[in-house]
Amino acid sequence: MKAQEISHILLVLIVLIFAVILKPFIIKEGYSLMLVAALSIILVVLINIFTKKLVAYYFETSIEHKIWLIDRYWIRRKDTFKNKIPFGIIIPFLAALISLGNFLFLAALEFDVKTLTTRVSKRHEWYKFTDITDIHLGVIAASGVILNLIFAVIGYLLGFSLFAKLNIYYAFYCMLPLWNLDGTKIFFANKNIWAVLGAIVMIFVLYALFLP
Repeated sequence: MKAQEISHILLVLIVLIFAVILKPFIIKEGYSLMLVAALSIILVVLINIFTKKLVAYYFETSIEHKIWLIDRYWIRRKDTFKNKIPFGIIIPFLAALISLGNFLFLAALEFDVKTLTTRVSKRHEWYKFTDITDIHLGVIAASGVILNLIFAVIGYLLGFSLFAKLNIYYAFYCMLPLWNLDGTKIFFANKNIWAVLGAIVMIFVLYALFLP
């Protein structure tokens, strides 16, 4: 990882930690729960990040995460902000602060992809071209969502309901087809896959709402 990517991830983690520990802090549920919440969200984000990095490496590409930035407020090209707005920091922070920790907005990171020196066409018969396509991006983005759901099941079976919930909620926000979030990459790769994976995530979300 480059220093800039690490700094972006750390800043996002600080904000998300604030978001998940705010409610336990306000209602005074104890430092142990706050610690569990903080460690859980760190693991959730890192699971998503490193899964995508591994899949990207399989495709002989590399990805670099950064704070979710907004530069356009409408669909026309001229409808842009003068400077990019770090929504990945502002929205999660404000959502937690205004709701006193009762509403978590976990969409915070986006990623860019670059090809490595050796390209995918040398090893994988199903790709006969050298450019990164929407399919590549969609598979990379979807892998993070899928692993979060798998770890949600593992967390639930092991009795870590908070860890399970945060994995599910993070997967949900990753599926949103907004700007340059992961959900947009999955959507443009294959709308049917996005719909099916989205439906699965929604089932998990509905189940998570009833977890203690």
